[in-house]
Amino acid sequence: NAAESTEDLSDDSVVCLCQKVTKGQVVDAIKNEDCVTIPDIKKCTTAGNGCGGCVLSTGFIPKILKATLESMGKKAFTGISPHFPFTRAELFEIIRVKELKTYDEVVAECARAGKIPDLQAALVGDEVCKPVVASILASLWGEVPVKAGLRELQDTNDFAMSNIQRSGQYSVIPRVAGGEITPQEMILMGAVALKYNLWTKITGAQRIGLFGANIWQLPDIWEDLVRGRTSFHNEGEKVSVNIETGGMESGQAYGKALRAVKSCVGTSWCRFGQQDSVSMAVKLENRYKGFRAPHKLKMGVSGCMRECAEAQGKDIGLVATVKGYNLYICGNHGTSPKHAQLFMNDLSEEECFLYIDRILMYYTFTSPPLTRTSKWLENMEGGMEHLKEVVVDDSLGLCAEFD
Repeated sequence: NAAESTEDLSDDSVVCLCQKVTKGQVVDAIKNEDCVTIPDIKKCTTAGNGCGGCVLSTGFIPKILKATLESMGKKAFTGISPHFPFTRAELFEIIRVKELKTYDEVVAECARAGKIPDLQAALVGDEVCKPVVASILASLWGEVPVKAGLRELQDTNDFAMSNIQRSGQYSVIPRVAGGEITPQEMILMGAVALKYNLWTKITGAQRIGLFGANIWQLPDIWEDLVRGRTSFHNEGEKVSVNIETGGMESGQAYGKALRAVKSCVGTSWCRFGQQDSVSMAVKLENRYKGFRAPHKLKMGVSGCMRECAEAQGKDIGLVATVKGYNLYICGNHGTSPKHAQLFMNDLSEEECFLYIDRILMYYTFTSPPLTRTSKWLENMEGGMEHLKEVVVDDSLGLCAEFD
């Protein structure tokens, strides 16, 4: 549990499960090999060269680095990468105030020119700062992530609008807002899967994933899905399909952005439902889709206290009441599950959107990179009380800008 103090760990405790690196090896690299940054530690010990979870802000390695350097009378480097001496929040503010619109402009204004030999060559392969800068530019200016000046920051998934799998093939996951899907869309996806010989899976986010696409097939697959037109005929399988519908967009299952909004059937069908949770989930997803943040975002809307959509395990969760919705924030599942915390009771739809807007903007303004909302709130000085002061009472005078 990376939330524990690293001081409680023995030297033989494994802190990188993938590479079997111990705390003692990391401490030795810092003290004896002059490792002062995460890239230094990765190069010296191989820690973080597997899944990478141990070197995130939520992992053990950054905490061990900070504690060890402080014990040596040194201060840990706080920049987003060795090439930028600023935290994400500081870099966000610089880019916003100076209205920097491209990666080259950010490098010219903010990179450590003169501090690193051949800085431009070093930046080419920087896999740390590029995603952070890309996220900030997309959050601030709402530009298409693969346009000129931004495209060099994106990885393969953003170009392909698909997730690369361990086979080197891709998964294609169209958006199914709120989990609501039409029969025509189901036929379209089935026909595309048959046409391109793709494996299908209902995902945990109430969407349908098409797996096993080769990269050269992706333009044709997306053309069929986006235009909503395809055909498939196979006499042996007794299948003949000609479908034309409204078309589907990418569900962005690969981006540090809103993934999906999960919902139950609410008052549409359930006898226990208090509010129309499906319609609310669709509104949420259409409002926040494409919004780039420091990490992925997941949301849920439950139509009553029975919580079938598991909204209290999401970054943003709404649970319907007789009077409106209870808003829960900063929860997540995964390797370090966190139960969402109650923010406010019995909110109207308009109030829900108002406070979710402000919370997401404050998170985007101030969070470290690759930090889920739960860790962001956990590390925030003042916690929930401070957050309410900022987004409800406007204690910092930022609400107008957030809105």
